Amino acid sequence: MHASGCVTNRNVPPNCSIVDRVTNKPRPVPLAAAGPSVIAVWDESSAAGTRIRARVVTTSGRDDKSPRLSPVVAVSDPGTVTYPAVAATTHGYVVFWTENAESGAGIRARRFSLR
Repeated sequence: MHASGCVTNRNVPPNCSIVDRVTNKPRPVPLAAAGPSVIAVWDESSAAGTRIRARVVTTSGRDDKSPRLSPVVAVSDPGTVTYPAVAATTHGYVVFWTENAESGAGIRARRFSLR
């Protein structure tokens, strides 16, 4: 996957997309900001299925305030997962996605702490 750029407007959240290396199609990248950090989430296809991924960009703890990237985190297990979304909270983020499992379809969530 690679970023294709972000269009920003100070009145609305940034509109970013990435290109999925498997499907070669652009995918939206939801973003959320909490303090000096921004998290991006996306769904990524592989032979094992689709997985929700996340990465944080922060300037926290840097004297020169240059951005630092976290490792890419697998938010979900591979499967039939789609439509990631993210929201900032007081102490971090909550990532949401839809999942179709044998037990039925549902909305899943995972919380990430900034501490």
